[in-house]
Amino acid sequence: MGHPVYIIPKLGNNSRDIPTSAKEVREVIEENNLNNIIIVAHSRGGLISKYLLLHENPDKRVNGVIAIATPWHGSSMAKFFPHSAVRELSPESKIIHDIENHSEVNNKIVSIIPSFDNHVWHPKGSFLEGAMQNINAEVAGHHLVLNDKKVWNLVVEWIEKITLS
Repeated sequence: MGHPVYIIPKLGNNSRDIPTSAKEVREVIEENNLNNIIIVAHSRGGLISKYLLLHENPDKRVNGVIAIATPWHGSSMAKFFPHSAVRELSPESKIIHDIENHSEVNNKIVSIIPSFDNHVWHPKGSFLEGAMQNINAEVAGHHLVLNDKKVWNLVVEWIEKITLS
């Protein structure tokens, strides 16, 4: 069984703030009249997806999110970068607190967690309390997790599970 895949070119190098990025994803959903959506996202994309579930999904077109190496609680590494899009990922940022403190959509999210993440510097890592599932992947590296065949098999497996639920 195949599923159509949509990429969001408007996100570019992902340097806009999370609310603006979520609105851009929502625009693609509306422009293409998409329904029963499962978003597969990496890192900051998981935060954008959860924000979308919370604030840009009134008609429930997005059914679920599969997030890979997402800094749900922020990353202390963010304080070392001057760019506002990275600073937004600080554990102290307003947007991280908003996303972290609203757990009502966590049960629509599968979080895939690398065994070691060189970018997500937080004691909880990519663990999401109340997630549909937290899955520990036996691969080290924030970006290397994207090249792991077992991780992509998990993504496909969860797409099917969410689609059938």
